[in-house]
Order: sequence, then C-alpha cells, then structure tokens
Amino acid sequence: MQTYPPILSEITELCDDIQVPITLADPNLHDLPLVYVNKAFEDLTQWKASEILGKNCRFLQGPKTDRTIVDELAQSFHNREGSVCSLVNYRRDGSEFLNLIEVQPVHVSETRQVLLGCQYAYKLGSKHESFAANAEAIDFVMRRLHLQKPFKSPDVDSLGVVALDQTLMRFKTVFILVQNRIIAQASQNMRARIEASK
Repeated sequence: MQTYPPILSEITELCDDIQVPITLADPNLHDLPLVYVNKAFEDLTQWKASEILGKNCRFLQGPKTDRTIVDELAQSFHNREGSVCSLVNYRRDGSEFLNLIEVQPVHVSETRQVLLGCQYAYKLGSKHESFAANAEAIDFVMRRLHLQKPFKSPDVDSLGVVALDQTLMRFKTVFILVQNRIIAQASQNMRARIEASK
C-alpha cells in the first residue's frame, strides 16, 4: 500500500468539487496507475473509481486511438513533463469521444510527483463533426497557444477556436488552484517549524 504526503488528500478534496474531469496518476509506480479520479471523470467515461483505480488509463483507448500520440504521451510521462493532446477515447459502453487532455507534473513533496490530468470531451459545430476535423481544430489551437501569436486557418471556425481556448484556460485554472493549495500548505508547514524552533 502506497503512502502519500498529506497534501495529496487536500488536492483530491479540492478536485472533488471541480467540474472538469480530473485524474491523478503515480509515475513512481509500475505502469503509471491512476490513484484518483473525480466524479466529473466518472461521468465522462462511465467508469467508477472503484473499477479503475490502480490501473493505467489505457482502458480508454480503442481502435481509433492514435498510437503515435499515445507513444508521445508515454514519453512525456516517462520524462515527467507536461503534455497537451487530443485523442479518440472510448467510454465504458464503447462509445467514442474526442478527448482533449492536458497532463502536468505536480510536486507533492520535495522528492515525489504525481501527474495531474484534465480531460474534456470536445465537440465543435456542424463544420467539424468528424473526429479528424475536431483533432485538426484542437491541434490548430494548441499550436497557436504554443507560439503565443495568432494565425488563421480557413479550416477552423473562430467560435471553435474560442471554445478551445476557454477549455484550455479552464485546465490552467485547475493547475493554478492545485499549485496554490500546495504553496499554502508548504507555507503553513514552514510557519509551524519556525514557531516550534522558538
């Protein structure tokens, strides 16, 4: 049984109340198992936490999942780096959805990290009904955000771009909330140590 720093329970309590689907995975354990999922993730995927904790999230993959992207994600996890991508994933009932994913390492102690992932089942308007078009639109937004300068694509409508920007900003908000909770706990611990040393 793994033991985690107390801050992890504070992070999970925070994530319980967030409507963005969230996972925590442990890169220190074999096969990168999930150690936490919130209710929004359960609702998105139709999998209950009790069925999937301790498992790698590859149970979401299926015939249309792009193996190249999966390999790139695995490499970023191995290197404990952040990553943003879009993948065709599958719910428990076998239905497909385009999953916009951002995963970032979160330090829960000086020597330990967990990988915090945010997901979003993305749908664009009628111009982008196919998975290929959706993936192209997501890739466009991610390139634009990465380059920090706007550029136009005739294949991507502006409303879709705005919606994707908003989704990625929601992800950033989650990461900021978690980091703020960690910083607050570290400050409290430091104050307690200072008081104890007086």
